Amino acid sequence: MNEISAGAQRVIKRYANRKLYDTRESRYVTLQDIAEFVRVGQNVQIIDNKSKEDLTRVTLAQIIYEEERNGDERRTLTSLRSFVQEGRDRIVNTFMDGPMGKLVRREDEEAHRPSEPPPRPATVPPPAAERLDRKLMANSKEALDEFQRKADDRVKAIVQSAMGTVQQLQTEVRRLQSRIEELEDRLVSVARRTKDPADEHDPDAPDDPA
Repeated sequence: MNEISAGAQRVIKRYANRKLYDTRESRYVTLQDIAEFVRVGQNVQIIDNKSKEDLTRVTLAQIIYEEERNGDERRTLTSLRSFVQEGRDRIVNTFMDGPMGKLVRREDEEAHRPSEPPPRPATVPPPAAERLDRKLMANSKEALDEFQRKADDRVKAIVQSAMGTVQQLQTEVRRLQSRIEELEDRLVSVARRTKDPADEHDPDAPDDPA
């Protein structure tokens, strides 16, 4: 495999028959191949070929499930750490791009800004000063209320998005578990049908008379 930059995105298409097609190398790949791409630090995105829906998280969860089912604890732990780190980075980026992140950056910039001598207070008549104070307080309250509303909406949107992803992963895991149980039942049925009848002969039963 050629050396690939970690920043270059590798797009994998998932077809209705569940086959996975690597658009970069123009070949079909397996879940194990995708797991290896992720482990070496490549940026992988899995999309539905028809709907173009992003299936990256669901596929990564399926890879983790399969590795744990196969008893590969070392790889499972590595995958879980990567999965958690990816989610953590995404949450941090979302936070820093939102209003709270802008406020944090603004406060940080102000903290590192060289101190300047305070401006000389202007002489304002007492009644005018009171009106100015009331106006400033009203404007500050409106700005704070607006900021709080936007922050609440942003947090609510993030939580709803996260819950939707969790439900999607749970549904996919349940479907996989059901499929595994179905395959196990089929294997048991096949084993019973192919069992040698001679093995079922009772050694204590009397032989048939000649």
